[in-house]
Amino acid sequence: MKEKGSKFLNFNEIEAKDRTQIVSIPSGFTQLDKMIIGFNKGEVSLWSGKNGAAKSTIINQIAINAVDKDFKGVIFSGELPSHKMKNWVQILVKVAIYALGLISGIGASASNIF
Repeated sequence: MKEKGSKFLNFNEIEAKDRTQIVSIPSGFTQLDKMIIGFNKGEVSLWSGKNGAAKSTIINQIAINAVDKDFKGVIFSGELPSHKMKNWVQILVKVAIYALGLISGIGASASNIF
């Protein structure tokens, strides 16, 4: 029988983490934040779904909401070329600011979005 690799842990080897010590980044969507308590800083979240299922729209809006709260993040799309992704984010920011009033005018760390 093979020995377990050093990358694998048993449940009893995993120490509990104090939830109050974890920085949570709110998504800006109240119902989602109630379920997941926001995204944990330093962790990766992977979203998948069918083409046209609004993944990019939702993820970009979450990223815009996080930037508005002065958090930093990264967005990767395997579907959209970089110029289309940039245009899409800029459109969402403009809609959020001007049409919906959802964000406060965008945090200082987003000054290079435009």
